[in-house]
Amino acid sequence: MGVRRWLAGLLDRGASSAPGDRVVEAGQVELWRSQLCVHALAEVGIDAQAIDNYGEVYGLPARARIMVHERDLVAARRVLDAGPAPPAGT
Repeated sequence: MGVRRWLAGLLDRGASSAPGDRVVEAGQVELWRSQLCVHALAEVGIDAQAIDNYGEVYGLPARARIMVHERDLVAARRVLDAGPAPPAGT
């Protein structure tokens, strides 16, 4: 019971933070693309992190969740939908 109360307290504190500061999932990408996406987001000024899900599920490739601040969610989804830019010189 103590763990549940502790976790509920953490979640309540997150809800009371400034509007837009909450961390949300912008999308999921293949694991091999996750760091490319984080760098693409950083190039447009969006702070992002990739959370790796290492295991393959039902034969699908491993994926990563891209996490951003709520205020950047719309812009981050646009960048993720466009995909990371190809390397220079190609």
